[in-house]
Amino acid sequence: MNRFRATPHVSIDGIGAISWSTVAGVTAAMLIGAFIVLGVGFAGAEAMHAAAHDMRHGLSFPCH
Repeated sequence: MNRFRATPHVSIDGIGAISWSTVAGVTAAMLIGAFIVLGVGFAGAEAMHAAAHDMRHGLSFPCH
């Protein structure tokens, strides 16, 4: 006998079985992705180099 039975997610609108945590996770991933793409896309080459350089030093990785 299986004691662990999966219960379906309850949908509010009856269209699909999507939980609010799934919607929140997808929304957060899209916002973070847009921030990264747009942030790198509009940043200058010198700013990106400086950020990568500082990250290498922060991780104690020898870079020069």
